[in-house]
Amino acid sequence: MRFRVRQIGGGSVAADLDETESLKRAFEGAYGAFCVTNFWEHFSPEKERAQATNMARSAKEAGLEHVIWSTLEDTRQWVPLGDSRMPTLMGKHKVPHFDAKGEANHLFTEMGVGGHYPAHDLAPVNASQLLLADQLLIDRAQK
Repeated sequence: MRFRVRQIGGGSVAADLDETESLKRAFEGAYGAFCVTNFWEHFSPEKERAQATNMARSAKEAGLEHVIWSTLEDTRQWVPLGDSRMPTLMGKHKVPHFDAKGEANHLFTEMGVGGHYPAHDLAPVNASQLLLADQLLIDRAQK
């Protein structure tokens, strides 16, 4: 897959998720982008939401046509904070790295960023969705 992306002029670009100007430069002239945060770098749901906000806003301002936002489920939809069967962490999360990503999903849709937002749990179907989304980006970029 990587070789085919390069054949059509695509590639990867690094950006600082904390700096919107860095993201805007990275997105400039691109058709689409794969956006992901790394909770394990900072262990902060707040920082993860801020980085997702930066990516969504920068993608919108750059006019990206398709964004793949690598997200996870917000576990609080199934296990409310008051449910004692699972501990509440950091005062407002059941699974912080899931909840922060899931909470940020609306940022992309509310800002009108077109794309695909697969929730990557451990189900094999999600891996296949990501591969299909990657193929969709390649196919559309060739047109």
